Amino acid sequence: MDRACKIRTWLIVLVSFGLTVGLWLLRPPPHEEYAHWDSPDGRYRVTVWRDAVLSAMPGQGSDAPGTVSLTDWGGRELFSTPLEMVQLASPPQWQPDRVSMKLIFDWPLEAGE
Repeated sequence: MDRACKIRTWLIVLVSFGLTVGLWLLRPPPHEEYAHWDSPDGRYRVTVWRDAVLSAMPGQGSDAPGTVSLTDWGGRELFSTPLEMVQLASPPQWQPDRVSMKLIFDWPLEAGE
């Protein structure tokens, strides 16, 4: 193998490695917070997480799938359910012993906390 061929091979390897590292560093986070609502007493939080979408047409950003979760004041996840589109989420209805979001979930709140 002559010197020019070795240089070309190393150049290809280095460029490929650089592109791989660059793309890995530029990747979107696995999910990001889309919205959240705290309970009136501050003991619970409903959070909507938007899943990362690598590409979307203009106007389709809010069509991304996601997850809605209920956590307590300490950050412990109590319930979670997937969402087809995060834009389906609406402010939850808080009751003393439950929380619900129309057509998405109806979860009990832990008593005695």
